[in-house]
Amino acid sequence: FRFVTSQYCALSSGAELRIVAMLSCCVGTGDAEEIKPPLAPSTDGVLLDLKEKMFTFVVQKSGPSDLLGMDVKHKKGQYLVVSKIFNDGAIKRSNGMVADDQRLKEDDVILEINGIKGDDNAMVEECKKSLKLEFKIKRNLK
Repeated sequence: FRFVTSQYCALSSGAELRIVAMLSCCVGTGDAEEIKPPLAPSTDGVLLDLKEKMFTFVVQKSGPSDLLGMDVKHKKGQYLVVSKIFNDGAIKRSNGMVADDQRLKEDDVILEINGIKGDDNAMVEECKKSLKLEFKIKRNLK
């Protein structure tokens, strides 16, 4: 039989099951045909899965004591994941000024803040000290 998805292809003959190749498609028993992965260029030239969206989200705090109004989870010491957006704060105000698909949402991945990336703690510190924040966001589309 044949089993086909955009992620992998498995062939089975009797009790033997073998993974043919990532991003391959089985067209018949024992045959595999290479297909192009569903990738698209992002704004920085990196190829993304079409199930992902990259965009920039800009937040302007009203002053040093203005809170962002969100909780984040630290992941792998490299990036942040938005876990909660509150009903007040700079994020809520900024979300009100952009189209729905450009709003920061729960589960969005913050890859970079004001050019700082790969260090989740440094990104949080940047949020505390800067009034204008430029987030590079990755969103998994469903």
